[in-house]
Amino acid sequence: MILSICPPHAALEVAAALPPFDGVFVDANAIAPETARRVGETVEACGASFVDGGIVGAPPTRSGPRLFLSGTDALRIAELFAGTAVQPRASSQACRATHPP
Repeated sequence: MILSICPPHAALEVAAALPPFDGVFVDANAIAPETARRVGETVEACGASFVDGGIVGAPPTRSGPRLFLSGTDALRIAELFAGTAVQPRASSQACRATHPP
């Protein structure tokens, strides 16, 4: 898994720098829906699965931030945060913003 948390203007550049890989790329950046679609397309072209994410809250403390996840592998990624201060919220449904009907 690659977890991308970077300044929003760099999200697409980070995705474009990926070598071919068959893991999961989680984009947890505060980016526009169109940018998220482009990141998803870029990641999937590298052979990876794309999970759209968003972080809400302060850095992890006793009451950690929520990490919202959507996509085919979202539930599997959420399980990786078990026992941490991060509170994942996952939907296996693809986000309509990144995968319109």
